[in-house]
Amino acid sequence: MSKASSTRARSAIREARRLDVIDAPRLELEQRQKEIADADLARDKIRTTNKAAFRP
Repeated sequence: MSKASSTRARSAIREARRLDVIDAPRLELEQRQKEIADADLARDKIRTTNKAAFRP
């Protein structure tokens, strides 16, 4: 690997790390929102299933 390529590679890695740090809070929020939505969907599905079988 040439010195110029090595320098560019290090620079690209450094930039990727910087962008990961900046982007991490947004990704974490999106993941949390997805988990909440999935839990709501699962709860609604269970409720629908249980409601059909319910006999007072």
